[in-house]
Amino acid sequence: MEKNGFSMIELMISLSVISTLIVLGVPAYGSIKSNVILKNEVYGLVNNIREAQNLAQISQDGEKHGVFIESDKYTLYSGESFASAEEKQSFDFVNSIVVYDGIGRDISFERLSGTTASTSIRIGLNPSDSIDVQIDRNGRVEID
Repeated sequence: MEKNGFSMIELMISLSVISTLIVLGVPAYGSIKSNVILKNEVYGLVNNIREAQNLAQISQDGEKHGVFIESDKYTLYSGESFASAEEKQSFDFVNSIVVYDGIGRDISFERLSGTTASTSIRIGLNPSDSIDVQIDRNGRVEID
């Protein structure tokens, strides 16, 4: 007798293998997606910190430049400090990203030298799943 197609047992085994792969893959996808979002937000912050430092080094508009960190956003500014700055540009973090350490921190770069006070910022999805951004007094930014 010639066989044309799949038996019921073959179909059941195939479906069980596929459903097992889906059950295992969906949580991993969510975790990977969250980590990509976090890294993109951190790289965006680091790029804007470096932009503020570059603007201070070229002394654009004869002003200091800096970044002010809040719990759900950060702001680039030009002026002596965030409080006295007139020109500001804010960037919101994606709603699941929060600053855990560094809220209210004013990273102000000196004109021409681009130096600042050493500081660190912790950003993450939760306290255990976070990334540290270190800024040394020379303005070098590192991601830990």
